[in-house]
Amino acid sequence: MKLLYLSFFLFLTFQIFGQTHMKLHLRDCTIVEGDGKFKRNFVKIRKTKKEKPRKIYLKDIHKIIGKNKKGTFVIYSMKTIHDQYFKVQLVERGKVNIYKNTSSVSGGYGTYSFTEYYFIRDGEPYITQLVTNAPAAKFRKKAANYFEDCPILVDKIKNREDGFKMKNVKEIAQFYNTKCK
Repeated sequence: MKLLYLSFFLFLTFQIFGQTHMKLHLRDCTIVEGDGKFKRNFVKIRKTKKEKPRKIYLKDIHKIIGKNKKGTFVIYSMKTIHDQYFKVQLVERGKVNIYKNTSSVSGGYGTYSFTEYYFIRDGEPYITQLVTNAPAAKFRKKAANYFEDCPILVDKIKNREDGFKMKNVKEIAQFYNTKCK
């Protein structure tokens, strides 16, 4: 019987504390506000605890204003890679914009957290993923292809110059935004 109560308590704890207050700005210009939870390709949100959660797909959301795990307000945008929507956060704005998505995966050895970075220029239909957990050589190749319209930047990335490595995505975007056409 104690195991049943403990299981029920843990279930309620995860249900209550797994949600955060958020405001969804939908593509049809409506706003939905309430306590929500992110899932893979949708958000479950409800205005009151008694209300049944509403499932809203990322493709129908323009942006989300909410709090992250640290309790600070963040704004997420919905961007696509070949018709698959992702919740991303703006890092740098300019001719090329950088977005990031931080995720965590739990496994037998604990929780592993990682950040992926995406780039997009005005007029491009999809974001391009340049930084993942892949080796740096893959980053250099992807970045050289993406920034091919700026040979100076491509040379700096290929030659592994300081400030132009995989960990310097913000600096790379700033260089592109100020020094490239």
